[in-house]
Amino acid sequence: MATGQKTGETTDGKELITTWKSDIPLAAAGFAFGDYKLFTDKVGDVEIQVYANNQPDDLLQSIQRAFNNPVDELALGPGGGSHAGAGLRSGT
Repeated sequence: MATGQKTGETTDGKELITTWKSDIPLAAAGFAFGDYKLFTDKVGDVEIQVYANNQPDDLLQSIQRAFNNPVDELALGPGGGSHAGAGLRSGT
């Protein structure tokens, strides 16, 4: 996934390789690696394409791990879990 319009797509083994082109010169461009699913919808003459990663990135995975089993966290009592200090505190 990258900035611009996708102009090509090939497969090399298990890797999907895409090429992209911008209509105008860009001072900065973004791209992302991953296994993406494409969602397309159209309203009137406007078509929207959304690429969603099939696997969460490292940041999202760390958040998911932290909240994987909140019941165990609650059993540790106030201040005993990995989320200590992350919530609101009364009187402060």
